[in-house]
Amino acid sequence: MKSTLLRTCEGIKSIETKRLHGRELACMAMLIYWAGVKKKELPKIKIKDILNEQGDIVNALNIGGQVINLPTTVKQELHEYIDYQLERDPGPMDPNRLLFPGYSCGKRIYRHLKRHFGTFHTLGRERVKCLYLEYRKAGIENEEAYEKVADQFRLTTKRVRDIIFNVR
Repeated sequence: MKSTLLRTCEGIKSIETKRLHGRELACMAMLIYWAGVKKKELPKIKIKDILNEQGDIVNALNIGGQVINLPTTVKQELHEYIDYQLERDPGPMDPNRLLFPGYSCGKRIYRHLKRHFGTFHTLGRERVKCLYLEYRKAGIENEEAYEKVADQFRLTTKRVRDIIFNVR
């Protein structure tokens, strides 16, 4: 699933039409898959949320009072996306500007992600399973692994178990 997602992201980055912004879409998919950001939170993220005073990508994103750690993969993708935005619109970036200005509506995000990534809900579920397995391989016990995954994706431990064991 991971390599399929990365290949799909690389493929859609080059798409640029009036309605579809491939770079934005790829960055959003990475935020959802790797960092556990919810699709309804994506339109609310601003430039100041991801860049510190020095212009570097932050290590953790604060959304609605909840802290979301950003893995290296996501930070790299955000860095590429910011560089792309600066190429398109040179000059100082307004810190209060939305990170994804082409996607101010959650329904549009969902529609485009579903079109390019298939059944979109499986992205989050697959990442929950992968992260749980990474913790288990690292020697972390079941309950602690459930809790760590739940914290990362802001889910309950019961929901994490349901996802892992394919319970609806």
